[in-house]
Amino acid sequence: MRSIHTVNLPGHGRSSISSLRQLRQLGVRSRVRPRTVSQTQTQETRKKSFKETSDFSKDSNSNSKGKNNGSPYEGGKDDEGNLGACDVFVAPDGEVTQAMCCDYGFRSGVGRLYQGSTGEVPKNFFALGGDNFAREFKQLRRSFRFNEYKSISDVNPPRNFVERIWGSVQHKGVQALATLDEKLEQTPLLEELDTNEMPDEVTDSNGNITRDCSEVRSALRGLVLRNEDVTAYEHERKAKEGEVSAPWPIRWTYNFLCFSLDILYKNRPIQRFWVLEVVARMPYFAYISMLHLYESLGWWRAGAELRRVHFAEEWNELHHLQIMESLGGDQMWWDRFLAQHSAIFYFWVLILFYTFAPRMAYVFSELVEHHAADTYKVFTDTNEDLLKSLPPQSAPWSTTGVGTCTCSMPS
Repeated sequence: MRSIHTVNLPGHGRSSISSLRQLRQLGVRSRVRPRTVSQTQTQETRKKSFKETSDFSKDSNSNSKGKNNGSPYEGGKDDEGNLGACDVFVAPDGEVTQAMCCDYGFRSGVGRLYQGSTGEVPKNFFALGGDNFAREFKQLRRSFRFNEYKSISDVNPPRNFVERIWGSVQHKGVQALATLDEKLEQTPLLEELDTNEMPDEVTDSNGNITRDCSEVRSALRGLVLRNEDVTAYEHERKAKEGEVSAPWPIRWTYNFLCFSLDILYKNRPIQRFWVLEVVARMPYFAYISMLHLYESLGWWRAGAELRRVHFAEEWNELHHLQIMESLGGDQMWWDRFLAQHSAIFYFWVLILFYTFAPRMAYVFSELVEHHAADTYKVFTDTNEDLLKSLPPQSAPWSTTGVGTCTCSMPS
């Protein structure tokens, strides 16, 4: 169902949608409140939003000729030319903007905040684990059968003899597993896989990706992030602000994390950011867990304020994570496997740090946050024109059960 929201910016009075977009690009937080609208108002909103979106697309097309800005987004619409299932946001002065219709994250519609069973009591441990295993096992099979790993090698062609050998070994391994899966599929052991599987939110009645979502996807493939640019910017920042002092166990762990991200997610910025946001929540989970333990044991109750702060920090990271999910950052089985297992390992490393030296645990978090901020800064500067050509995602604008939402961009 399509949602219509009113948008208010405290302290800014009535603001146009262009102002909202500018504030969003600068990371300014806003409050979003749902509004009940009649059927007539809904139809008028549809017409106005569709017209404005079409005009925006035409202007973008005329202004982007000869530029490598990616494809401008054209509003999704149904057979009658309406906006279909896209969220629409109405400013206090009546101006309308449309959120990105294309949410093709793996968890779209099922396991994400503001969707599906938000706020409900979950199933038991075994039911949740069984459901997740069934979904992920199917996606693991698909990763081999349809060789989703090829998309990684396509953006990172081998540069030397060792990389060519490694690429050949990977290719043959994927082929062998795909052949095995095909043979097992002919037995009662495995069910048949669909040749194409995309979330319902981005497909038409025939199961094909819609034109507007295809254009968004094409634009996202044009996003660029170079490791050497991030490294150079980090050196500049450290020269101006100084480097965070950290003992060698913390420094080595941090360097290993950065090195792994650079190698595994070279030329894959959205997937890199998604993995980074999955890992970025772990410090707050770990700190809150330890503070709960200290209070439960009767050792230290002064951590109650820290728990509140850490929850707010984790909530902020959650919305960053959902933005990257809605852009498809978690689509590949390999990325989900790596991110979630790394997050569990990282959680227990931080528990260890917090047990013996709580301040050092915070130093490690500071190092990681500096790296994340530097990476986002380089990314937004490099892709400024292309990012401005895309509408906002629905994830950070969605409302909570109490009727308000903190909306922010990664910073």
